[in-house]
Amino acid sequence: GTAEVFFSRAFVVNYCPLAFFKGPRGSNVTPDRLPARDGTRSRVIAACDAALKAFVHELRPSFIVGVGNFAFARIQKVLEGVKIAEGSR
Repeated sequence: GTAEVFFSRAFVVNYCPLAFFKGPRGSNVTPDRLPARDGTRSRVIAACDAALKAFVHELRPSFIVGVGNFAFARIQKVLEGVKIAEGSR
């Protein structure tokens, strides 16, 4: 299929609506790899969890797909108890 067909039925959201980069090549840094010592990681993860919960509340998706172990684990934790179609990941 085409992108038009896909996006007529799907909406893509990153677990974290923030982007972090490092180094001269601008490598992506996921929230689980941010510094933990000063509380940065926990504050960012809390903000990302809240954003995910808000997206799900507003959009009411039938399916949620977590790409990568970290995103999948956060989805499971944040959306615990939220009714999603059985078999969704």
